[in-house]
Amino acid sequence: MVSAQYLISWPEHYARRTTLAVFISLVAIIGLIDYMAGWQISLSAIYAYPITLAAWYVGPGAAYMLALLSVALYMGGDLAADVPYTSWVVFVWNGLVRLLFYGVLIQMLD
Repeated sequence: MVSAQYLISWPEHYARRTTLAVFISLVAIIGLIDYMAGWQISLSAIYAYPITLAAWYVGPGAAYMLALLSVALYMGGDLAADVPYTSWVVFVWNGLVRLLFYGVLIQMLD
């Protein structure tokens, strides 16, 4: 069984470039699962795991890049799934709220 401590501290044993590649892969996998789960289920909190660890172990710039990538994947998935938004304003608002959430999280950790 994997301990909670290991889930948080594993990046300190690897190079920053390797760690960032793993985080990008995690965000992409979460994005795929998010798309497959459908628009009724939000995985925005799950994206926070690689973003948080990137802020700690790689730096805030990498964390912001992952935040942008996660929002792009979320919004791209909604567009690909033809989610029935009542207005484009709602679509943009949802993306901005996610980005703001990740931005506050990154600032708190920096």
